[in-house]
Amino acid sequence: MQVAREKFRLASERLLHIILWQPDADNPLSRQPLNKDVIDAAKNFAMLDLALVQAEIANGLYKKPIEQLTEEVHYEPLPAEVRTVVIAAWQRGGLLPKATVE
Repeated sequence: MQVAREKFRLASERLLHIILWQPDADNPLSRQPLNKDVIDAAKNFAMLDLALVQAEIANGLYKKPIEQLTEEVHYEPLPAEVRTVVIAAWQRGGLLPKATVE
């Protein structure tokens, strides 16, 4: 993955040089890229970025441990006193019909 990131860095630097072109005082003969070239460079930069993210996903960089995933899905019930306060507030606001609370 480090090799892919380094290749991405090199390519993205060159593409950004095209996208963000500025006149060079050291090389007055450098010419401004055509609008078509700037648009292509921006498109290729975005495609490279997406390709890098897809490669990272394929290599499991964004996978979470199963324990962490189960904690995100499973919610602990509220303590009884907090639950009572929340239900009372919802009833006062008209968000909870009286028939649903037992």
